[in-house]
Amino acid sequence: MKIKNLVYNKKMLDNNKMIESKNTFLNFLEEFRVIKDGNFTSMGKLKGVFNIPDEKLNDFYDLYDMKNHKELGIVEPLGKDNPIQLVLDFDKELDNKDIYFNENKIKNLITKTNNAIKKTLKVSNKDLVCVLLDKTPYQKGNKIKNGIHLQFPRITITKDILKNYIIPEIKDETIDNNVSNWFIYGNSKGEGKEPYKLKTCYDHNLNEVDFTETFNSPLYDLKNDNSAIYKLLSVKRPFSEIEKFNKDILEKIKLQKKKEKNKKLKPSYKKKDDNELYNMVDDLVNMLSQNRATEYQFWIATGFCIYNILGDNGLELFLKFSKKSKSYNESSCEHFYNKGSNRNDLTMGSLRYWAKLDNPDQYKNWLKTQTNHKVNDTLSNCSNLDIATIFNDIRGEEFICVNDKKNEFYVWCDKSLLWKKQGGKRVGVIISKEIIPYYKEKGLDIFKKIEESENTTDEKMYDEKLKQINKVISQLNNSKFQKGNVDCYVGLKDIDDKFEEKLDVGEENELPIKDGNIIDLKSGEIRKRNKSDLFTFELDVFYNKKYNKKLITEYYSKLFLDKKENIDYFQLLMGYSLTGSISERMIWILHGDGYNGKSEAMNKLDHILEKFCIRVGDSALLNKKQAGAANPELLEFKTGRVGILPETDSNDKLNSKKLKSITGNDSLKARALYGEMQEFKTRMKPLLPTNHKPDFDVRDRAMIDRVCLIPFEARFPNCKDNKECSNLECVCGMKENEKWLKQFDDMKDDFFSYFVEGSIRWYSGERLSNRTEDMKVGMNEYIDEIDTFKDFTELFENISNNDFNKLNKDEKKKWRIKKTIIYSKYIEWCCNNKIESESKISFGKKFKQTFKEYRNSKERGFICKEIVEKVEYQNDMMRLL
Repeated sequence: MKIKNLVYNKKMLDNNKMIESKNTFLNFLEEFRVIKDGNFTSMGKLKGVFNIPDEKLNDFYDLYDMKNHKELGIVEPLGKDNPIQLVLDFDKELDNKDIYFNENKIKNLITKTNNAIKKTLKVSNKDLVCVLLDKTPYQKGNKIKNGIHLQFPRITITKDILKNYIIPEIKDETIDNNVSNWFIYGNSKGEGKEPYKLKTCYDHNLNEVDFTETFNSPLYDLKNDNSAIYKLLSVKRPFSEIEKFNKDILEKIKLQKKKEKNKKLKPSYKKKDDNELYNMVDDLVNMLSQNRATEYQFWIATGFCIYNILGDNGLELFLKFSKKSKSYNESSCEHFYNKGSNRNDLTMGSLRYWAKLDNPDQYKNWLKTQTNHKVNDTLSNCSNLDIATIFNDIRGEEFICVNDKKNEFYVWCDKSLLWKKQGGKRVGVIISKEIIPYYKEKGLDIFKKIEESENTTDEKMYDEKLKQINKVISQLNNSKFQKGNVDCYVGLKDIDDKFEEKLDVGEENELPIKDGNIIDLKSGEIRKRNKSDLFTFELDVFYNKKYNKKLITEYYSKLFLDKKENIDYFQLLMGYSLTGSISERMIWILHGDGYNGKSEAMNKLDHILEKFCIRVGDSALLNKKQAGAANPELLEFKTGRVGILPETDSNDKLNSKKLKSITGNDSLKARALYGEMQEFKTRMKPLLPTNHKPDFDVRDRAMIDRVCLIPFEARFPNCKDNKECSNLECVCGMKENEKWLKQFDDMKDDFFSYFVEGSIRWYSGERLSNRTEDMKVGMNEYIDEIDTFKDFTELFENISNNDFNKLNKDEKKKWRIKKTIIYSKYIEWCCNNKIESESKISFGKKFKQTFKEYRNSKERGFICKEIVEKVEYQNDMMRLL
């Protein structure tokens, strides 16, 4: 292999007046010593970090002399953009024959590197000049270490392109992929260590070329300037050098990089210069309505948004916006703005959306102007990234990517004012439909210019632009290009994998109703929905203050036998059911024998609330076993506002633990079949319409407070109960009643309006814990009916403390019964009566609510006496049964 060394001629040495001594260079470095964040580091005797300003770099290179300073070990950190340099190292056992980088290996490496560069970047053959640096192999232990450096001084690229695209294409295991620092030319790792030195350089055809002749230029005067070689082979560039990059690779990098989740500045406008960004915000703020400056919540949101985009520079715009309000106070506005923002979710997209809502025509014209500039820039070479960027500027905040692997989005629909889930294929079509009109309009403008032009040269230029536009439109209609647009668009977006969990929850006092509206259940006020409401459906109802109150009142009067207290309570319950609150912490049991209207009443609520009303499985709140660990029925509790339980059997029992958890605002855990566990809080209020009241632990005070019994005492006629009724003739009145009920089928809005009045009452302070007299009486009877434990305690006589203390020792002994004896009697009693028994601990807690507990060193028990007559009577009754 022929080696061409760099020779310093006499002229170079004579002109090198700056290099006087080693001390001069060291003194120069000491002037710029810092503790950290420097641009040069000495790993040798000098040891330290130095931050040399750009304007002093020429002095640094002029004073540096590789002969005198090679042992200082000076390195410079790699920047964001660097000339291509490859470090190849390996160590082999001493007896390995293949330990050297020979000429064939080196040329093979350079060939693969050239191919990788050409595949990745747009470079000319003139730029593909490779500089080879090496040093003598050396022995370390029982191994030989060998290495070379390959540099391409004319090609400057980002570290990401080198690491992710060029090096993987070369496919050589000896390449070090984690280089972070670079020795300045001629420096080594320390005293006695040999530095890497220039050996030769190759052109694109692998011909050896003269280093000085090849790289000599006004920027790097290798023939006359001794320091030029240090500058050329440095990773820093004291001169302005611009490299053209391959656009396709930039697109791929854009897709691979995950965007920083910086809510203050979105990438779509982060790249703009300050003036352009300021002017854009100014335009949009001018479109905002006076109401947005007057209403407090809108005003502060706008302030936060401007601050997130412009920071302190946005104060003037915020003050100008605030002047739209009659209550404008400059010092107050300035004080508020200078506090900064606590709403990082408000971005440029939010500002654009508000401008679109407040001033749609002006926003449309502004958007057209903004987009036309970008369209014009893409005519000569339109890529997927260009289209994705344009679309992101137009509708970026209306598309939320929830899955980047499947390209799944939620898309805001301006027509329905709802979010809709869309797959990548559909999004690709939407992007094309949105963008094509801008190119068509550009084409029409050019066509008009052709008609008006009398210059042949201009006509040819316009014809060429029309061809470019047609090509872009053709691409946009191509399914493969559409897929590329979506892939690029996903790369521009933040992936919000939690977005679906926020959907269809909303504020607790709001509901989405038809025609794109939201109703405030506190006041009955109605407003238009916006994308921050996060709903995917709306209820097919509307609130009308002038609803048919007379007929609706007649319906509930018949249901509750004209008992106004019960009617008002039920309206309050239905109104509360519309809300997302669970602050009442109760379950309502709607009880009555068959054909009393409770199911009909629940159907009315179900038809109104639709997806907010859940038909709950019986294992959700009852003591029923369920196979497997999955509990998918609980997942519906995430968005549901009402849960209607199925009819219970005579032996069903409420699960106290589940009920307390659901009504107590505890976090619930549930998972679908084969799905992952999810944790959430529910807004669901449980309602149980039933003919059979379920058992529950009446000794648990918290359960008594939670359970509310609503009696349905009306009895509607039914032909099944009357033998005189036939298929031809009804004498019981059932058919007449059905005809009466049918008139309410088309009164959905009236029932909803009636329920909303109940919501307004509830938010004004009326509470469901204030039960009616009928409900209190019914609840007491209910407790007595299911309190089986009370039946057992009635088998024992109680005694007051005063009376017990008056007894003598022998008499007291008769009143003391051991715990174990009482519990064994309880177990026997439960078996005889076929009742589920309590555990020993639970039994003890409940029994001492009635009887006093005693304990001494020998035993524990209760102070009571068994009533023999009652026990014998119960035993006789059991024998008769």
